[in-house]
Amino acid sequence: TPKHHSNISISQLDMQSIYVVTMCVLWYAFSTGTSIFSKQVLILFPYPFTITLAHFAAIILCVRPILILTNSHGVHGSAVQRKQYYRRLMGLSFGKIFASVSSHISILHIPLSYSHTVKATMPVFTVLLSKLIFNESHSAGVYLTLVPIVGGVLMATVSDIVIDMIGVLNALISTGAFTLQNMYSKKTMKEIDIHQLQLLEHITLIALLIFLPVWAVVDGRVFLFGVPEFEYGNLYHILTLLASTSFCNVGQNIFAFCVISNVSPLSYSIANVSKRIVIISGSLLFFKDPVTPTTVVGMSIAIGGVFIYNRLKLSRKIEKTILPLSRERQPIGTNPIII
Repeated sequence: TPKHHSNISISQLDMQSIYVVTMCVLWYAFSTGTSIFSKQVLILFPYPFTITLAHFAAIILCVRPILILTNSHGVHGSAVQRKQYYRRLMGLSFGKIFASVSSHISILHIPLSYSHTVKATMPVFTVLLSKLIFNESHSAGVYLTLVPIVGGVLMATVSDIVIDMIGVLNALISTGAFTLQNMYSKKTMKEIDIHQLQLLEHITLIALLIFLPVWAVVDGRVFLFGVPEFEYGNLYHILTLLASTSFCNVGQNIFAFCVISNVSPLSYSIANVSKRIVIISGSLLFFKDPVTPTTVVGMSIAIGGVFIYNRLKLSRKIEKTILPLSRERQPIGTNPIII
């Protein structure tokens, strides 16, 4: 009966919503751990390329056993699709390298809370890049909501406290690279039948192979020809922190891909901003980063702009579809926002 069918639909909707919310909470927790542990490592051990290398290696070591246990193997699709997939992996791998390295350079130079405030501009990158690359249109209201996001971030960054522009620029580079990677990861998973964790493994493996020579030139020669400037008494502590941030990063990537595979890039960007709030709050409490009233107001304006943006996108999609959670036949940048 129609009533019975409606109950099933609502039940399925609730289950998917619970799943997505659970994945987001775990993603937030592991992301906060990754950021805080990474900052702690960089304070004692200022080698961002080495942290990136450790993160890549940990993903390769941890994801493969999960894929074996879940029997998730193989790239399914036509020969043309598989060929296109392997070509796209190169771009995704370079994006992962740029995003990871620039993120670590950013938190090396500026407080963690400032770095993630700058990264809250992800919806701006998503809207602009989806327009430039996929020629997707957005309403005037959506573009207007980008103004408080950008303005709030600028207000929080240009405050009474001196901010290292190297850190700010690297935070922006990282945000742009993450946005492109998320968009094309979503597009790849829509075009070819592959488990999201296997996609993560493939991207990270290629990224690791490309990155190893770079690491050898930048950080590797330091360990080969000289002694890093840290006390040997801190070595065990540094290794413990490095292992902790690497483990948390594995969890962060796994749950991030679980979220990406169930929501649109725009939804992901909104969830990512919510994650920033958690990380910023955790950073302020843990590191006691200096903040000014201008910084707090700027952060609040940026987050307020993001939530207005979210509501506009959700309202627009509800008008166009009966099932807002359906991801079939939807453009890369205009899927419904369910978070």
